[in-house]
Amino acid sequence: MDSLTQMVLGAAVGEALLGKKIGNRAMVWGAIGGTIPDLDILAYTFMHPMDALAAHRGISHSLFFGVLFPFVVAFIPHWIYGYSWHKKSWYRWTISVVSIIFLTLFSYLIVSILSSVFGFSQWIKWLVVLLFLVLIVYRVLTKYTFSEAQNIDVGYRNWVKLFMGAIITHPLLDAFTPYGTQLFQPFSDFRVAFNTISIVDPIYTIPFLLCLLIAGRYKRRSPRRSKWNRAGLILSTTYLIWSVGIHQYVVGIVRKDHLKTSDNAVAIRFMTTPTLLNTILWNVVTEYDDYYTLGYYSLFDNNPKVSNLIRVQKQHQLLQNFEQDHAYRILRWFSNGYYSIEKIEDSYRFHDLRYTSRKEDWSQLRFIFGYALKPNGDRLEVKELRDRPKDGKNMFGNLWRRLKGI
Repeated sequence: MDSLTQMVLGAAVGEALLGKKIGNRAMVWGAIGGTIPDLDILAYTFMHPMDALAAHRGISHSLFFGVLFPFVVAFIPHWIYGYSWHKKSWYRWTISVVSIIFLTLFSYLIVSILSSVFGFSQWIKWLVVLLFLVLIVYRVLTKYTFSEAQNIDVGYRNWVKLFMGAIITHPLLDAFTPYGTQLFQPFSDFRVAFNTISIVDPIYTIPFLLCLLIAGRYKRRSPRRSKWNRAGLILSTTYLIWSVGIHQYVVGIVRKDHLKTSDNAVAIRFMTTPTLLNTILWNVVTEYDDYYTLGYYSLFDNNPKVSNLIRVQKQHQLLQNFEQDHAYRILRWFSNGYYSIEKIEDSYRFHDLRYTSRKEDWSQLRFIFGYALKPNGDRLEVKELRDRPKDGKNMFGNLWRRLKGI
């Protein structure tokens, strides 16, 4: 899921494991642990785009990594607090400046997203960011920079436990998204994807975050602190279980009503995924011999059936001479076989059908993840194409209208 959600989950895990011993530091180090698997993107800047696509959510998102890497990273806080570096003025000022910069940039990102959705003017956007900056500076300086440093000695093993919990829960949560994760690397590149929750879902994240923020305001040994953190974990886990149940319900609707067409074509397979930000409106991609159908089902629809159907021709035969091409093989693997090919002049377009959106009349597709493939001798040159809607307000408005049912 998104980085904010993974940070919140990691922070909550850190709090559950070490909160009573080191207070809010457990949340901070847990959030860092929850972010570590996504740092794989730094290495991908030096890789071929197709290799990076194959490697993303790979070894750093595996159970193997989650079990072994904590023994390495745990040395960092064990060393910092063991030698009392956290009490030194230069260390505290460095952490303060980094925290202020990070939190300000993060606030800017959140405000920018909200601005694109609700259409805030630029002066309101910057005013809100400025208010966040003032609040962040005040809180960091008063609660950390100029506060009295405490002795911290929880032992190396406890740091290992914290990072292991924070890192392993990251890929486990990612496995519930349509994007999935390679849990069994380096032994298998099988991508585990349960398709039950969107990569961004505020219903999962926001209550979880609020519970965590409230918990952080209590003293480390306060029973209320543990109760609020536990409440966040219970709420988020309950919602995740809800998503699994709703996914199975939608699968049942598809199996009952949707797998045969008017011309008696029988489906080969299908997949259902939640649309962005919710578990109410679902994408349904169904594969037949020569084509796919793409449709929607909302829990608020009057009739239990998939609607807004669009037929997309496979046209896989257009690239049959490049079956063994390295880039084409990776794209087929990444899309799990749910893709179509489109010929445009002397090149081709590879469309990943799992990630699409519709325009206002629901008749035109946007292929959010697509690639231009141009033959060059016996291989294909690849360029990523992203047809993402530029008007976020209209996009979310369109999504909301369809979510309310037909």
